[in-house]
Formats: sequence, C-alpha cells, structure tokens
Amino acid sequence: MKRKEGIKAVFIDLDGTLLQRVDTISPRNIQAIKRIKEKGILPIITTGRPAYEADFAVRATEADSYMIAMNGLAVYEDYRSHKLLYEAYMQNKASEQIISYLLEQRVFFEVYIGDRAYCQSDVKPLIYNCGMTEDKIRFFLNTMQEVDDLPAYLKEKNVHINKLFFSKADVENIMPLRRVLDSMKGVQTLASSENYVEILPEGADKKRAVHAVCRALGLSPEEVMVIGDSENDIGMFDEAATCVAMGNAFPQLKAKANYIAPTNYEDGVAWALETLLIGDNGPKFAGHIETIAASEIEAAMEHSTRQYLTGNLKLPQQLKFLRDTEVECGISGYPYYKWEKPHYHTMTNEYCYILCGETRYVDLSQNVEYHFRAGDFYVLRNNTPYLQKCQAGCRLFFVKVPGVNDKVSIPMTASMEHWCAAWEADWDGVNHSQNDRT
Repeated sequence: MKRKEGIKAVFIDLDGTLLQRVDTISPRNIQAIKRIKEKGILPIITTGRPAYEADFAVRATEADSYMIAMNGLAVYEDYRSHKLLYEAYMQNKASEQIISYLLEQRVFFEVYIGDRAYCQSDVKPLIYNCGMTEDKIRFFLNTMQEVDDLPAYLKEKNVHINKLFFSKADVENIMPLRRVLDSMKGVQTLASSENYVEILPEGADKKRAVHAVCRALGLSPEEVMVIGDSENDIGMFDEAATCVAMGNAFPQLKAKANYIAPTNYEDGVAWALETLLIGDNGPKFAGHIETIAASEIEAAMEHSTRQYLTGNLKLPQQLKFLRDTEVECGISGYPYYKWEKPHYHTMTNEYCYILCGETRYVDLSQNVEYHFRAGDFYVLRNNTPYLQKCQAGCRLFFVKVPGVNDKVSIPMTASMEHWCAAWEADWDGVNHSQNDRT
C-alpha cells in the first residue's frame, strides 16, 4: 500500500480504537504514535471521555499538545497547561429536562461537568445491569462523584453541564429513548458503542472540534488523517481526506472510510500509522502473550457456574476475559446437580472436554442418550437439539466456533422433565447400557 504524503496531524479516538481495554494501550500502538511524532506529524487524542479519564493515554503516547475531549465539548490548545481552545455547555433548561426524563426511565446515567462525572446515589446500582463490561464498571465506579439528589446538587452549585451519558443493556430499547431526547430543543445524541449513548448540546461534536483545531493549525483536509470506530466519529470523517475505520467499526463509519484497519484488539491504529505514514509494516512479530491466572479463574467460579475465558462478549463477566471476535471458550463448573434447558445452535459448533465429574446428554433428534466422564472429548454440532444434565462436581472446558449468540430454546416435554428430575433418571425408550460411554 502506497504511503500517504503530506499528512501533518492524526486525530485518534480512544475507546474501540486506540484502547484494547478500558485503560490498555498496546506497546505497538504506543511505539507507532511516537514514531509519527519523530516524523513531525502531530497525534491528537480525540475522545468522548473527559480529559482526566484520557490522561493516561496522553501520557503513554506523549500526544500532549492539542486534545479533544467529551466528544468535542472541550478542546485543548495545550493539554499540558490545560489551555482551552474552547468549551461548550448544555442549556440549563435542556439538561434539567434530560435528567428528569432519565430518572423516570430508570437507566444508568452520568452528568459531566468539566473534568468530573456525577451520578445520583439511587442510579448508581443500575450500572451492574446496563450492558457494561466488568472493567468498564470498575472504571466508572472509580471515577464518578456520587450525590444523593442530582437536580438539587446542580441547582445548589449553579454549574453548567457539558454532556450526559447513559448505558442500557437491552439495545432494542435504546432508539426509542434517543428519539425522545433528540426531540428536545438544543439536544443531540450520538452512540459511542452498542450500549452507550452520549447526550450533547446541538452542534457540538467531534466534527466541529476537529475543524476548530485544523483552523488553528492552518491545516487543510488533505493534511489530516482521522481514525475511529463509532457513530460519534462520523462527523470528524468529514474534516479529513484520509479516513481510517477500525475493523470493529460501525458499518456507517466503514462506508465513509478510505481504509479499513484491523480491529482495536489487533493494533489497528499501529497498522494504519505504520502502513500509511511511517512506510513500513511495523515489527515482524506484533503479537503478545495474554494470561488469566488460575487463582482468578477459581475465585470467579465461586460465584458462577460458567466463566468465559475468550470471546467478544457484550454482558459483564465475573472474570476478565481475552478478546476474540472468532471464538469463545470457557469453563462450566457444577458444584451441585444441575440440568440445562433444551436448545440447539444454528451456527455454533461446541467442543467440550470433561475435566472432572460426569455429564449426560440426550440428542433429541436421534432420541439417544450419551454419558461422558473425565477425559472424554466430544462436539455438539450446530442444529443438534439436545438436553444436558451434570452431576455435582462436574467441570468441563468448552470451545464455541464461531463465537456468536445463536441459541434457540426448545419447549420442555413430560419425558424431558422426568429425565431432568434427578441424575439417576433414565431417558424413556433408550437402551442406556449400549449408549453409555465406558
């Protein structure tokens, strides 16, 4: 791929772009940003986060001159001295209306004022069921300011709100909320991920912020590169001639991009900088070893019968997991006798290895029972309807390929209920002595 000439500044998003986890930047990404700085190209962090939540990224990459925070509501001319180019606020009437509406809807939300995020005490517990990953929950809890009565607090302090943010687990109900919010005067919403929505003053976004920085620096679109992944990055793609969407980006953003990089978990930012600006393909070996300690797995298994080790998981997990868009794997452990509801998968093949104990399955399409013990390995092919029960003490390792949610439930019958009633219960009409594994 031909190297781009004449680029003088690169605007780089954080979450879903530069970051692999909530606070993790890979060594390759850091090195690539430092290398473009050596070539005289200015890296500019451009994020939906408040500045203090992005500070670690600024320090790690040394991208510490211009900076865009809160989706363009705070634009720094010199982040090191906290010199602002400009700052935008929500109209007081609009912010009061939004807060009242979100409190009625019982969704998790925060209010951002300057460098601080505020959350009402009775809203705070909703964070555990709002679609956030475990590391995101931990990050939010560590950075929020908690107040008993948010409207009263804001009125008492007489402060101006920059933006609001809400998160909701059931994504199908997000658009109705957004339509109500977008109908309010002086308000606009942008999605920063599948579950997250930013509520901003109308006209204030990354597009306006990038335009302001470029004007201050005297840069034309041909001298600018932008890299992002989400709906809140779409505007800034209008301000650059070279636009890079991450492999994990929203489809709308990919449609506007000149280049599609690998995902954020595959060092997509480094790939873009190395390929388009530095003029090489980066280090020969760009991978790294990731681990989860046995002690962490065991501690998590005390609270759940299933723990994922890898996958592209949406819901919060007890255990940290390694990101993978192609495969899911994990451990199922049953300290007590348990049966699983009958179901099948339309796409997924599930490979299982019994670590200890015993489990039984019924292939409902063939009316055959299988009995597996420690050391046995088997595969549940897609479109195989089955019923499963596990003896107390059973633990198995599973791998699902592809890692998608394609589970389809099957109604219970009287014979299924009889079989699930106890570990010893027989499956009607099956010669168990011939089908048991030995």
